[in-house]
Amino acid sequence: MRVAITGGLLADEGGAAPGTLLVRDGRIEAVLALGADIGPVDELIDATGLSVLPGAIDLHTHLGDMDQSDRETFFTGTRAAACGGVTTVFEHPLSDPPTLTGDDYAAKLELAARQARIDVGLWGALTPGRLDAMRDQAELGAAGFKAFTCSSGGSYPPVDLATLEAGMEIAAKLGALVLVHCEDGALVDLGAASLQAPAVPLTAERFQASRPPEVELAATLQVLELAGRTGCRLQIVHVSAPAVVDAILAARAHGVQVTFEHTPHHLLLDAAEAAQLGGAAHCAPPVRERALRDGLWARLRAGAPAIAASDHGPFRAAHKQTSGDDLRGVPLGIQGVQETPALILDACVHGDPTGGAPVGLGRAVSMLSAEPARAAGLWPRKGTLRPGADADLVLWDLATPRILDAATQQRGMHQWSPYDGRTVRATPTRVLLRGATLAVRGELSAALTGQIVRPTLAPQLPATR
Repeated sequence: MRVAITGGLLADEGGAAPGTLLVRDGRIEAVLALGADIGPVDELIDATGLSVLPGAIDLHTHLGDMDQSDRETFFTGTRAAACGGVTTVFEHPLSDPPTLTGDDYAAKLELAARQARIDVGLWGALTPGRLDAMRDQAELGAAGFKAFTCSSGGSYPPVDLATLEAGMEIAAKLGALVLVHCEDGALVDLGAASLQAPAVPLTAERFQASRPPEVELAATLQVLELAGRTGCRLQIVHVSAPAVVDAILAARAHGVQVTFEHTPHHLLLDAAEAAQLGGAAHCAPPVRERALRDGLWARLRAGAPAIAASDHGPFRAAHKQTSGDDLRGVPLGIQGVQETPALILDACVHGDPTGGAPVGLGRAVSMLSAEPARAAGLWPRKGTLRPGADADLVLWDLATPRILDAATQQRGMHQWSPYDGRTVRATPTRVLLRGATLAVRGELSAALTGQIVRPTLAPQLPATR
């Protein structure tokens, strides 16, 4: 098949210009100026008035609960992702049951291959007593391993520093990435103990106070030191505090191979809004005070090379409901794999919550596509409009306002969203996977299936800006 997409603004991290994309057999064949001869094509797509971007790559999702009837699945999760302009997701091993061994990984691979509507990669596990499983999972395709420095709140075991260092040494030899949830376990436990009085409601304010930015920073500093010592490539997930960004950038300047993520909820919500939203915004690290949220944007404007990721944590709406303002028993997690690209594009192009100058379309593409592709070992196969890349493409209307509605916007298992009612100027009008149309205006249009991606080891890191 030969497809031409013409009339739109072609945009990746390198810049944006009107032009025509030619696609042949699932890959970008050429980037041409408007009006250039395109020759015979099987399909001509008119993108007039739209922006043509690489598909978003979400490195942090939780999708693979093993065929449980009331939890997100690879089918429902990747369906939601596709309708939102995400063409590749990476699933974390914090599932039910967790993906701790080679056999666990193989079973989840089979499930993902059977159900996924878009491309999927699986991270492996770095957990106590199972470091040998890292090699087993790497042989099956894992190019990265997840670790927690505190309790996950479920059955996924946290690591002590000795285990983490040993796992990092293995990862360094494999050329693999280690992804770490950085909150200091002892400080988290201390904060949790302060919340135990049964007669006192666990409000959002009390929860936020129990896990302040210092808890995140303490763990981050320890993990950065271990990464520097072992030579391991590191990714700090869901960074929520400016001081943590500063520590990461300082470590990068001293040669530590580290990347980091921001989520939409940490970039767009603040602590007061989270308190009003209740269970729908209950997560860890918590949503921070407005001044700290604004500090993240200040660093983005200064060039901090962040990755945008959803940390999609789906639960039944009933599980996220509170009794009054009491969050006791409400699971930690915010779902948003479908909304993330639109939220990030709207904030980057039209203005973030701080009211500062927009960081721009190129920066949004960098956060959503290029930086994730590099960190995951998929660049330049994905995350770019360069010839030879997979034709995973999204046509965006970045002018027309719309209101996010959980009942229609969310195509996952559960219809709730902390972004319900928010106005954005970013609508994915057409999503293509390897050149074939997968979704049109939020509705799947073809029975396409995704592929399992096997990233190359020792990926190229984003250039320090």
